[in-house]
Amino acid sequence: GYVKGNSKKMPQMTTIDLTKYDCPLTYVFLKANLEECQAGEELKVDVKGQNNLTDISKSLRIDGHRVMKVDVIEADIYRLTIHVGEYR
Repeated sequence: GYVKGNSKKMPQMTTIDLTKYDCPLTYVFLKANLEECQAGEELKVDVKGQNNLTDISKSLRIDGHRVMKVDVIEADIYRLTIHVGEYR
């Protein structure tokens, strides 16, 4: 017979591509996406350029979020894994 297992699904992590934008526009779009997330969720964001990476990381910390990891996807493209904070 069929035994029903745990019906909880692992949340699918969304990746947002913001590589065609520069700050401050990059963070404006990211902030709109963050507002749709629940505290504790993780979100992946792709950005282009060291300046955008630095600015976004700083703005995220100020807004109570945490950058868990930064991966280099290709030359000058970075993927941030963000832990969404409670205070936005």
